[in-house]
Amino acid sequence: MTRYSSQQTGAAVAIQQTMGKTEWVLLIVLSVLWGGSFLFVGVAVRELPTLTIVLVRVGLAAIVLWSVIAIGRKALPRKLSVWLEAPFSLPLPSATTLAALVALALLSTAVAYILYFHILAKAGATNVLLVTFLTPVSAILLGTLILGDHLTAVHLAGMVMIGLGLMVIDGRLTGRFLRQ
Repeated sequence: MTRYSSQQTGAAVAIQQTMGKTEWVLLIVLSVLWGGSFLFVGVAVRELPTLTIVLVRVGLAAIVLWSVIAIGRKALPRKLSVWLEAPFSLPLPSATTLAALVALALLSTAVAYILYFHILAKAGATNVLLVTFLTPVSAILLGTLILGDHLTAVHLAGMVMIGLGLMVIDGRLTGRFLRQ
């Protein structure tokens, strides 16, 4: 295990650098679930309206989360008064906090889902999948710019590999070689 510390908090974080059988199985299962969602959504966008797909996905996620709570036997408060009064006993958040919460709910969730499925219907699952490969690149760049993390040669090599992978999957790189 290697220990790293956050530049902002100074907290030590242990990172296991080797993967055992359990980690490999979990990674494969997660990959199948993640990749399979693109297949199913690719089919769904041809048959269902965008808002219906969003409602079904968010609804299913809620059912899964409630199931995890039930299976984990986590007790939720049974008194209605706890649900109605407890949140109101806390101090009212500032206008900035409320605005940020509304912006997150509307822009980062609602509008993002609707745009995602609309683009998926128009551009296809493969093209939408290509955009998700940019997530690690965005995380590295934001970490460098905002958190002051150090950009290393490994990061740059990874970004180049992602870029090349995108060009191969997109067909632009292989198309040039095939035309020549």
